[in-house]
Amino acid sequence: MWDVCHSSHMLLQVMHYISSSSAIPTAGAGVITSGLLIYFFKIRGRKLPLMGLVTCSLAVLTVFGFLIHCPTPELAGVIVPYPDGSDGASDTTSLAASCTASCNCTSSVFDPVCGADNIVYFTPCHAGCPPANNGSFESCLCVAEQLSTNLTSPPPLLITNSSASEGLCNEDCTWQLQLYLVISAFTLFFVFMLQIPNITITIRCVAEDQRTLALGLQSSIIRLIGFVPGPILFGVVFDSACLFWQRDCGRRGNCWVYDNATLSVRAVVLAILAMMCYIVFIILCWLFYPKSQPSSLTTTNERGEGDKKREWESSFAYTLYSKCQNTLEERLVVQKF
Repeated sequence: MWDVCHSSHMLLQVMHYISSSSAIPTAGAGVITSGLLIYFFKIRGRKLPLMGLVTCSLAVLTVFGFLIHCPTPELAGVIVPYPDGSDGASDTTSLAASCTASCNCTSSVFDPVCGADNIVYFTPCHAGCPPANNGSFESCLCVAEQLSTNLTSPPPLLITNSSASEGLCNEDCTWQLQLYLVISAFTLFFVFMLQIPNITITIRCVAEDQRTLALGLQSSIIRLIGFVPGPILFGVVFDSACLFWQRDCGRRGNCWVYDNATLSVRAVVLAILAMMCYIVFIILCWLFYPKSQPSSLTTTNERGEGDKKREWESSFAYTLYSKCQNTLEERLVVQKF
């Protein structure tokens, strides 16, 4: 479940091209809200699993916000062919094109530029650009700008050796980003709301002297089953949606370009599967939750009190206390006579 939160920040960086913000305020609000609800509404017993079920169901609904994404950049040679018709995708090591045949471009560093044709080129070298002049590139061999758009004329005339600018082409993705941030905030809020009910259920289903052990086992299981395979599974999902990998000395490195549509769908499916597992177990917890205090709890507590009493009676302090009390009683008897 916690990896769903981590994946939402990864998706924010990959599909919306901005650095993720901290989740501490939203997570803290979820934990505090959950504790206040349990305290003020006196949520006890079998109502706790029901609270977890409702909260997780709301989180499942918000996970569909992962489907919101910015368009995948039209990267020349990967998503779209070069304007001259060459397609570098067949050679993902160098993104070779006829307009850059003599440039010896490398794909070890992703330094995108946006051409006047609104196509993204992997580096200025892949756009056939000479060194930049005040942040802009002129006379780029691969960039072809549309010169004529008259529909009554033959196909539009393209003029090569056009300009390019640093960075990705600006896409109007404001509303997608804003909506994604709002929905992902609710996802984090509901996920962290589950923390207090989970802990409360655990400590109320075991004997008092076993609560520390129960919480330790619960934390270990969460980290073993959730924190270990979770990042691996989401990593596989991210890798499966990669369109272009970094190549350095013939070895594959980081992913430079993702298919945002494919990545969003697969991330939603995996997140829903993880949450459905939680829903199944929380329903089982509700079905088998004891309707009254188990007798073993009372017996264990009574046995614990007896052990404490015996330890006290066998201690040096109790022996000293007993001798002092007997001496005081003897003096009182002597004074009375």
